[in-house]
Amino acid sequence: ILFLFLLLVYIRTSYRRSMVGITLDQKKAYIQQTVDNLVQDLDDLHDALPKEQAERLFRQSIDQHYYGENSYIWVKKVLNYEGGDNYAVTLMHPRDKNMEGKYLSTNEKLSGIFHNKEELDGILRDGQVFTKIVFRNEAGEEVDEKIIYSKLYKPYDWVISMDLDVEDIKKDVHYMDKTIQKINYRILFFLGGIFHLCDCVFESGAVLPFQTEVCFQNSGAFRRKCHG
Repeated sequence: ILFLFLLLVYIRTSYRRSMVGITLDQKKAYIQQTVDNLVQDLDDLHDALPKEQAERLFRQSIDQHYYGENSYIWVKKVLNYEGGDNYAVTLMHPRDKNMEGKYLSTNEKLSGIFHNKEELDGILRDGQVFTKIVFRNEAGEEVDEKIIYSKLYKPYDWVISMDLDVEDIKKDVHYMDKTIQKINYRILFFLGGIFHLCDCVFESGAVLPFQTEVCFQNSGAFRRKCHG
């Protein structure tokens, strides 16, 4: 029973770790595909309409779409690709309208890192980038973690971004883990009952029909009953 318990604990721990990784990869692929599709939509609008009209329709699109409780789209315009203070300005931020019109800097830290600089470096290098922000409380303990995918649309100098909340993923995996835990307990309870029944049978000396076998030994002068 102890061996089975340890085995199930190991399987459960390995499952939890793998599910976090798999779910995270799936969510990252989702936000990347979402932003890439938006960039393609914007490019189609740019080809078909004047810039002001294309921008207005695009803004309406991201304002009206719901991407989840803790996930959303925002857009900044790069003013200076060399970075520094006021290198960009937030154009669209459906979750916090007060952010719109705010100038940004690569010299400012966010949760202990130069996130804007890291994002700009990735944009300049590849045209798109994944970044991560870890939020901590006053005691330095991690309270939240976000992964952000950003992509440059060069005709407008726009960087379109979308985030995912890692804590949401952990909560989903935790729920699945609790389900697996209940199944493990039922398996242990069932196996424990079988072993207990077998112990009772063997201690009483009773012999089950399928355990009896009559063996003959031709070389000896005796017959014995063997219990398997």
